[in-house]
Amino acid sequence: MLLQSGDLRDQFNEEARSPFVKKFKTIIHPGEVNRIRELPQNNKIVATHTDSPNVLIWDVEAQPNRHAVLGAADSRPDLILAGHQENAEFALAMCHTKPFVLSGGKDKLVVLWSICDHISTSATDTSSTKSPGTPSGGSILKQTSKTSGSSEKAADGPSIGPRGVYQGHEDTVEDVQFCPSSSQVFCSVGDDSCLILWDARVGSTPSVKVEKAHNADLHCVDWNPHDANFILTGSADNSVHMFDCRNLTPGGVGSPVYTDLKATKLLSYVCSGLQTKRLYLAVLRRMAL
Repeated sequence: MLLQSGDLRDQFNEEARSPFVKKFKTIIHPGEVNRIRELPQNNKIVATHTDSPNVLIWDVEAQPNRHAVLGAADSRPDLILAGHQENAEFALAMCHTKPFVLSGGKDKLVVLWSICDHISTSATDTSSTKSPGTPSGGSILKQTSKTSGSSEKAADGPSIGPRGVYQGHEDTVEDVQFCPSSSQVFCSVGDDSCLILWDARVGSTPSVKVEKAHNADLHCVDWNPHDANFILTGSADNSVHMFDCRNLTPGGVGSPVYTDLKATKLLSYVCSGLQTKRLYLAVLRRMAL
């Protein structure tokens, strides 16, 4: 739910039941949910960030419906993405072109996984024990889903390592985003005030690093879904910057093509990650004024 009006936000009661939202299933998450992302190729698969180094993958259709009662055991994630060295709490993205997951954390790292790696590994591990006539297709995630017992922890679930670990930030990575047209190109922002563009095809170091993209910590970044040349960043300095990738150089030289210094409402859009099209239209309208 996205509340745009300040008055509506003041009146919002998170305990109230909405007539427009129907509860489908209850999953008891191991720890608070700091961020959740949906896999574009399959909206039944979601990724979550909590106060841990791991990214948790859930098949919400296969997960059993739980009763949230006192003392109930946590649900068991269908897959754990390991690779961070410290907590990764907020920076999380899913790729639009392939089942790839991207994350950033307090370890200053950007980490890339492919869910397909789990499918391939699981298929190899089970091929010798699979009974005759068992279909080779289907969702491997569904086969591993089950409810945790009282002594089980989320870490007991199946896990895979990353395809790539990318180093270039000097402080916590606060947000990440894939290029809308590529699974190998992505960007990140962090508390070091840097915007970094990465190309996994050429290595694990920054392709372009924009130093001092803002005058404070960067909290969010988004790529224009209609024109991959443009990237928006939001900062603790209460501003939104629009960067043109064509004007950026490997040396980090580049100025935003547009800056909004009174961007409180726009920041609520970009940080939500839900209203990208409306955000870009709003920025373009302001540029035309």
